[in-house]
Amino acid sequence: MRSLFWRIFATFWLAIALVAGLALLLGHALNQDAWILSRHPGVNRLAPTWTAVYEMHGPTAAQLYLEEHRRRFGVDVQVLAENGQPVIRGTFPARAAIFEARQSRRDQSLPWRRLTDDYTSPATGATYLFIYRIPYTELQAWHRGSLLWPVSALVIALVVLAGFSLLLTLSITRPLDRLRGAVHDLGQTTYQQNSLARLSRRRDELGTLARDFNRMGARLQSLISSQRQLLRDCRTSCARHWPACA
Repeated sequence: MRSLFWRIFATFWLAIALVAGLALLLGHALNQDAWILSRHPGVNRLAPTWTAVYEMHGPTAAQLYLEEHRRRFGVDVQVLAENGQPVIRGTFPARAAIFEARQSRRDQSLPWRRLTDDYTSPATGATYLFIYRIPYTELQAWHRGSLLWPVSALVIALVVLAGFSLLLTLSITRPLDRLRGAVHDLGQTTYQQNSLARLSRRRDELGTLARDFNRMGARLQSLISSQRQLLRDCRTSCARHWPACA
């Protein structure tokens, strides 16, 4: 983009698009089932741990493990076998199941987030379906406590925007400083044609301004030189014809 206008325009809309896109991306990522299953401490390692407890110590130990897990993380868990039947009782109360079925028929929202995950035991090859119900209050508290990655992404975006802004600012202020110095030199009649040579090679509005200023400076210096030469010729002619003028 050779035009300074398009540079500023593109940088402005790039900043808006980057911030808006990052906000949408973070909002979408934080609410994805896969993100919660892989990050939430109440569900990310539950399936392999519970499967090992169940297969090594039996249903009673597995049920006690889920109850302790619920007291610790506030997450209700059901585990279904391949035939669709519960492997153990789980921690999801019967009255909550009735409420969930009733709300589903009415298309009304529930006070918890329901997530499902399949896990296949590496020891026996059996597949279990884990159904997690995380209360929204717990989910929101976890979101507030796990903002390191979103904040890091936001900081990176701000650093990128600051870099673009710095480059854009320098691309404007440095040429303006050169033009200011050239104007000062022109006022002091010490202007040099090559002082804006580098700036005049630019293909934007500042380059055009530098080339126009060079032409103006050359014409002005030519006029000043002509006036000085004319003054010297007048003095020489005056001294020749009227020696008293010398």
